[in-house]
Amino acid sequence: MSFLSWLYPPICQGCGWPGQWLCNHCLAAVEFYPNPVVFDSALDQKIPVVAAGYFQPPLSRCIKALKYKGVQDIGTWLGQWLAEVAPVPEIDLITWVPLHPDKLKVRGFNQTELIARSLAQTLKLPAAAICEKLIATTPQAQVTNKLSRLHHLDGSFAVTSQWQKPKNLIWLKQQRILIVDDVITTGATLNCLGQLLISLDIIKVSALAVAHGQ
Repeated sequence: MSFLSWLYPPICQGCGWPGQWLCNHCLAAVEFYPNPVVFDSALDQKIPVVAAGYFQPPLSRCIKALKYKGVQDIGTWLGQWLAEVAPVPEIDLITWVPLHPDKLKVRGFNQTELIARSLAQTLKLPAAAICEKLIATTPQAQVTNKLSRLHHLDGSFAVTSQWQKPKNLIWLKQQRILIVDDVITTGATLNCLGQLLISLDIIKVSALAVAHGQ
């Protein structure tokens, strides 16, 4: 057991009952999001996106405890929960929304990677870091202008050097890839990453988030 696991044993983030990150009663209170997610018409609809629930209590409390309190075990649990409740499409490989290195250094971990790797392990699928974030940008939720949101992330992401190698790229093109995120706000982040992967001639790209923020 890690120090943080000892410091933060499973306690329901909804009601405080010990033993689970969400007790059965609070799990039943999670409001599921009607899928598929439909974004602004300016976003490319070639990328099917699914969100499990709304970003509201009790689900939002789990995500906040993971991101801001560093309770990494919740990331593992969220990945397992997604495997149980989310309509995961047919996929071959799972990846996640990368963090900028500066933010990763401050936080110490990427919460979406924890969720994605747990989901992959539960589904018995491979997981890999395909993209990296090159530019530190303002969170999408803080960009209020619709047109600005669409272009806010232009050039922010790139495929890692490992996956640009010809042999790896040939293999990657044959995979049906799922991008995992914790919370969808405007959808622009997933759209930007999805378009980057589509530009590589990946046969299928889809996305899955724990919660939808709108």
